[in-house]
Parts: sequence; structure tokens; C-alpha cells
Amino acid sequence: MKFYKKADLYLRVSTSEQAKHGFSIDMQENQNRLFANKMGFEVKNVYIDDGYSGKSINRPKLNELLKNIKKRNYEIDAVIVWRCDRLSRNTDYYYGVIKPTFEKHGIQILSATEPNDMDNPYGRYMRNNQINNAELESGLISIRTIENLKEKARQGDYPSSIPPVGYKRERVNGKSIVVIDEEKAPYVERIFCYYITGFYSFKSLADKMSEEGFTHHGKKCTKKLIENILCNNLLFYTGKFKYMDKEYQGNHKPILTFEAYKEIQQIKKERSTTQKQVHNFLYKGMIKCPKSGNVLIPEKQSGQNKSGEYIYYRCQRHKCKGCKRIIKEEIITETVLDTLKSIQLTPAQIADAKEDFKTLLHIQSDMDDKRKLQIETQSKKLKNRLNQLYEDKLDGIISPEVYMQKKAEWENQLDDLTLQYTALMKTNRELTRRMDKLLELCESLSERYLELPDEKKRQLLKIICSNFFYSDSKLSINVKSAFAALFKFVIFENGSSGGTRTYNPSVNSRMLCH
Repeated sequence: MKFYKKADLYLRVSTSEQAKHGFSIDMQENQNRLFANKMGFEVKNVYIDDGYSGKSINRPKLNELLKNIKKRNYEIDAVIVWRCDRLSRNTDYYYGVIKPTFEKHGIQILSATEPNDMDNPYGRYMRNNQINNAELESGLISIRTIENLKEKARQGDYPSSIPPVGYKRERVNGKSIVVIDEEKAPYVERIFCYYITGFYSFKSLADKMSEEGFTHHGKKCTKKLIENILCNNLLFYTGKFKYMDKEYQGNHKPILTFEAYKEIQQIKKERSTTQKQVHNFLYKGMIKCPKSGNVLIPEKQSGQNKSGEYIYYRCQRHKCKGCKRIIKEEIITETVLDTLKSIQLTPAQIADAKEDFKTLLHIQSDMDDKRKLQIETQSKKLKNRLNQLYEDKLDGIISPEVYMQKKAEWENQLDDLTLQYTALMKTNRELTRRMDKLLELCESLSERYLELPDEKKRQLLKIICSNFFYSDSKLSINVKSAFAALFKFVIFENGSSGGTRTYNPSVNSRMLCH
């Protein structure tokens, strides 16, 4: 067969996808090659990202593909994927990087299993839906995973796969549980005893424990390890733990009494020294110079003719030679308010967004209901098996050892199904709660911002905005992807759809330049 077109194949699978759904690399490559042959493409190169999430933008082979596409002598007509979500489950990255790069160099994105008619508005709409649905599915999986881990925490099981130093995981009756590490726990207990004396700092205590032979991952005890034990994980040693800012009673045994815990906390409090800030600069650490990448430094200066004080932010000239970038705080605030106003939605827009979101929820509910029926059927079978297993033991058909082994195995399977069912029950409620919070935040946002104290303003800006860049007499503020996605979800009136706001102070008399 003579080929007139050339194509590359891109294959991706995450470990969890391969295990659950069978999206293996070999399967993808086989179907992609069949599609390429059917469409008359000669396959030139195959790019494989094995074990990488579609949400990640740091995939080595995808980055290599994008880099090669930009080369002048790299001649291909298309990139074939098994499904569009193999390329990306991140709409910001797809629309911002992947799609523009392919279009600029005249390269098609073709799916071996989905519609590829891009010559009409309907076809392009379907392709956009393929990408948007991939991100939605990724988000739902994330929510379910979190709910699953929350349920484990409520049952007293530590959600993290690796417990703090002094504990380890063991499989007991087929279930992974946290137990005391008999080798390292005595060292951890001595760390507590030494620190309570008040004679040791974190550094001197690390040196002391190294002398006593305490190692972790084959390395000597370090100050960082002591900090993790005495600060980050101290509560865990009392038999409790925190997960997502909520405290739970754990199933693991404590190695630190509550009285000793309080004593260690008091010593740390007494030793902590809080540096008093002379000025609380609202935008400190937020605005960057694009030339050097350094943040602009805030300063307070007295105005001319005793006109009061003003705050401005300037580039660090000793790190950015010859840079004269400087901007007054009032100009920054104007741009911030403009950005916040662009997020504000009218009541009608909020109502429309909620109706569209309800439609998505109905679709997801149907899928969840089918999965719940499957779980109910599987759970019923397991319960029947357990009942029959008990009768077989009583009748002497099986030995007590076999009974205990199978009982533990099936009970663990039943527990996992229960967790899945609980997470499914909460998915839509959690999605609705998050959407309501997001829409509530986008109503009268600029007015609420002005009413907040400076510390709360900083927190809000860190949630909404990702980057402040000051270049060519313009301050640009990038809105984080969660809010940029909201812009795409509803029609809004006041601002550009790119998620960036700029302010040009060169025509404003309040701009201070040197």
C-alpha cells in the first residue's frame, strides 16, 4: 500500500487506568495503527508516556512531541491518539498549548475511536466536548478519591500510604494497617524525652540522635527529620491524626502521652520568636519583574510638601541591573479590582450556570446509579458467600484456617465496595456544594474585597490569581485555571475571555517613574 500522508502516534496510560479499565499501551498502539492504515497514514514515530496522568503537563514524551512539531524539518500531517483524553485531561493546557501548537504547524489531531470531522462547527463542538468531558471525568475521580480517603479517616485508618517515622505498614488478614516500628520507635521516644528537658534545639537534638545511631532511609538523623517528628507529625504519635484540617482518632497505638504532647507544644511556643513587621504591605511577594524573575520590593515613602506617605513596589536593581520598573500601590489595586469585577456574574448568568450544571449532574447521576447497582449486586453476592462460608465451617466442609483466610479476603472486598458506594453517594452533593461556593464567590466580589482586612485580601488574591507581572508599563494579572474554567462555562459581559487583566499606567498621572 502506498502512503501519501505521515502521522505520529501518541500513547499514554496511568497505572490506575491500566489496572481498572485495561487501557494498555499495546491495545492503544494496535488500534492506532489500524486506524492509521485505514486512513492512509504512514506511521513515523511513536511517543509513549507510561504511568503519567492526563492532568499533568510534565510528560516527557508529550513535551518531546511538541518540541519536534516546532522544528522546521519535522514533516507529519497528523498525530493519532486512541482517545482525545490521552493528550490531555486539562482544558487550560489543551486550549492554551496543545491545540495552538498543532494548528500553527498544520497538524491534525485524530482519534482512533472518536469522531474527527473538524470541517464544520458541529465537529469542532464535539471535539471540544471530548476534551471538556475528559477534564470533568478527571475532576470526578479526584472528588471520589478524596471522599474515599475521608471515609477511611473517619474509620480511623490513616489515609497516607507512608506513616510517620516510628510506624510502618503491615498486612494483617489481607488488610494494610499502621503498626509501631519496633526498630525506630525507641529512638522517637528518646527524641521526645530529650526535647522535654529543654536543653536541645532541633539541630543539637539531630546531632545527639545521630551519635546514638538513629538513621532513616540509610541516612543520619537530620534537623529536618527532627522538625517533622516534633512539628509536622507530633499529633500522630498520640494516636490521632489530621486529614484535610480535621482531627480523627486513629486505629494505631500511641507512643506519646497527651501530657507529654502538651508539654512539647508549650516548649515550642516559648521558643518561637515572631518577628514584628513594621509595615504590612498588601502585595508583598506577589508582583514579579519579567526580566529577572524577582519579586518587586515594597517601600514606603513620604510625599512631597508633606503630602503624606505612599507605598510603591520596585524591582531589585542590584539583582536586575539597570531596571527602572516601579509602580504605586494604588495602580495595583485598580488592576486587582478590574480583575475581580471580570469574575463577577449577574444573577441571570448565575442562574444559567446552575441550570447547565444541573444537566451535567443528571448525566453523572445516571452513571453513578448504574455503578451503585453493580456495587449492590456484588455486595449481596459477597454477603451470601460469607453466610455459606460460615455454614461450610460449621458442617466441617472446610477447615478453620481456610474459613479465616476466605472470610478476611471477602470482608476486605466488602469494605472496599462500601467505601466506593459511600463516595458515590456524596459525589453530586460535593460537586453542588463546590459550585455553589464558587458562584457565591463570584457575586459582588470586588465590593466584598474592599471590605476585607489586608490579610484576608492577600488570602483571596492567592486563591484567585496565579501571577502578577509588571512589564512594558503594564501590570498583568493571571486568573487561576479554576476561575478561567468558570469563564468558559458561562457567558460574561465585562472582560476578555483569556483570564488576564492588564492596566497601562503610562497614561495615568499617578504612575511614578524614575
